Amino acid sequence: MKIQLLRGVFERVREAFDAYIEEAKKIKRYFVAKNAQITGGFSPKLDLLLSEEYPISWIGVFGQLLSERAAGNSSLFAQLSSLESMQELMRKAYLSSGGKVQNARDTDLLNPKSYLDLSFDMKSASGRVNQGSTGQTFMAAALLNIARLSVIGGGSKRPGIRLIPVDEAHGLGSNYKALLALAHEEKYQVISLSVGPMIETASAEHRLYFLAFDPEPNALLNLHPMMLNLQQKLVPAALPALPTDSLFADGD
Repeated sequence: MKIQLLRGVFERVREAFDAYIEEAKKIKRYFVAKNAQITGGFSPKLDLLLSEEYPISWIGVFGQLLSERAAGNSSLFAQLSSLESMQELMRKAYLSSGGKVQNARDTDLLNPKSYLDLSFDMKSASGRVNQGSTGQTFMAAALLNIARLSVIGGGSKRPGIRLIPVDEAHGLGSNYKALLALAHEEKYQVISLSVGPMIETASAEHRLYFLAFDPEPNALLNLHPMMLNLQQKLVPAALPALPTDSLFADGD
């Protein structure tokens, strides 16, 4: 019974590891399928690397050790009742499989994420890595998050409102247009904030609101926001009526 429990524990570790590998591959395929591009001729690249310090193959070796001990030693059940004995078997299997951490912790050996590393970069067609400008870096991060939510998070099949907040959108350049196109395809709503109007990106699905401070320096209220509709006419946004008395009367 104890052997079966031990096998079950490490089988679940291996299954989780295999699931992570498949999810990473799906994200890589997503980038290719969407032809995800970043300005400057770069594309997001997710590379999957197997850990050299923690070879996943040790789990199979550990299973073989359990089988050998069970076949040749009737007192194995008594031995495995000791946590130290189980740790010794784990460490022997791990080190004999090429493990490089001499004092590897049990929690690390049981963590499926110990056995792989992910690397995310912006690369050209020739493989040149780009550190990226602010706009490029933001676009790369946005693409990775959209890919992750679309592939791993259930995509558009999950109910709810899907939002992407974008700050300092005016400085993203053409990356912002590419982000809008992908967000529209994946049914995301984009809420962006910018110091300058993004009129050039407006389309049938967009509403632009302009905020301005009251010219009176002592006033602590903003003016009513103005909305830019499809005809590019400024119209007051629908807001509840403000109280006639001052919200910031002296002494309050």
